[in-house]
Amino acid sequence: MVLATFVGAAFSPRNVVTILGAMLGAVFVALLSNGLILIRVDNSWIDGWKGVLILIVVSAAALQNRNRA
Repeated sequence: MVLATFVGAAFSPRNVVTILGAMLGAVFVALLSNGLILIRVDNSWIDGWKGVLILIVVSAAALQNRNRA
């Protein structure tokens, strides 16, 4: 749920969470998880990839905010 919110904010040009962005983020995370499960990736690796994705999205948002200021 947290990952879907962060990804949803990344879809917004102002890095603001919107309903549409959160829905897109949730669909993206669900597709990612489902795809990894279908190729028989272990659950601990899936959680690891989700953690890495959170770090990437939060870092990208922080860099965008830093460049605006």
